[in-house]
Amino acid sequence: MFEKIKQFFSKDKEENYDVYEFVWGIKSSSDITDYKEANFYTMDNLDILYDKESKLYRLYIETLCLLTDEQEKRYIRNLFDKLTEWMESKEYDTTQELNFHDLFSAGLNINSEFESLEQLYATFKFMVNGFCGETNEFLTDDCHLDLDEVYDEIKFLYDNYGNQDNEKLTQDAIELKNKVLKFILKMKML
Repeated sequence: MFEKIKQFFSKDKEENYDVYEFVWGIKSSSDITDYKEANFYTMDNLDILYDKESKLYRLYIETLCLLTDEQEKRYIRNLFDKLTEWMESKEYDTTQELNFHDLFSAGLNINSEFESLEQLYATFKFMVNGFCGETNEFLTDDCHLDLDEVYDEIKFLYDNYGNQDNEKLTQDAIELKNKVLKFILKMKML
């Protein structure tokens, strides 16, 4: 949020309206303006701005709150959930994932600028899931292996890759196929 304020007031105020476009935000309960919706003038918990010159999106999150660890996780998860609702209501793709390059070479972080709202969302999703301790879909709530989920995943992988000729698969898919087949073979030996 400090960056938003700094950038907004670093130049002539009117010039910022020409450079930045307010895309969407979540108005803070601490906001004292009379505006009903989040905008340039409101104090927000989350803002998305579009820089018209660079054609990039920026995400700003209010972090000047005194919260316990659990409250921080609920706060950030709530912001993410509201962003997800907004993205879906506008029919943006919320299934985009970060790839190896994004994670280890591009230097993505919460202060990054993004070429698309989908890239911004995927990065925020990755960070929220990491910060909040995303649960493993193969574990039950009491951290035991959910054999039904594991079986369904292995069956899906086998059905999609196990019976395919290697010539029809990418190198990654071939490696996945071999791992699945090796796993199935080991299971048969039990």
